[in-house]
Amino acid sequence: MLTITDLAQRYGISRQQLYVRLGATDVKPMKRGNRSFFAPEQVEELDRVDALLKEGFSLNDIGGQTSDVRQMTVDIQATPITNSPEVCGANGFELLADAIASAVNQVSAVPTHNPLRNHELLSKAADEQWTLSSKQVAECCGVSSSTTNGWKSSVVRCGHRLERSGTGLWRIYREA
Repeated sequence: MLTITDLAQRYGISRQQLYVRLGATDVKPMKRGNRSFFAPEQVEELDRVDALLKEGFSLNDIGGQTSDVRQMTVDIQATPITNSPEVCGANGFELLADAIASAVNQVSAVPTHNPLRNHELLSKAADEQWTLSSKQVAECCGVSSSTTNGWKSSVVRCGHRLERSGTGLWRIYREA
């Protein structure tokens, strides 16, 4: 059983970032007094989320998909098991193969992710010379709005220089 502090250290993130991940994945800790503990199954799910985030997915892309897979049930029509050759023959194996294929297709729905999306959005903003709000910049960069609020007046992301141009506003330039 791990605590919030243990998990934050495990993933190399702050407690606040961990709380954001918990909110996005619907993982609820077990409370004991004023401490929160996570079961091994919950830690495995958070490990999967961490791996997806390191692959470039955002929390919006993941959005509870890991918990959906864990809770998903597959409807397979129950048929009585007999030793008759008709049921155990080729038809029985075909039915079993179809049921397995159907179950795999239901479970393996992976979010489509364009790894160049952030770069394309920032490039378009730079080309059009748009001034974007902090919320729009956060969406283009795949981070939360609170992250952009902590940035300095000039930051480089995805080969683009983002400069503050007023309160909550940003100009985007291509980095030379």
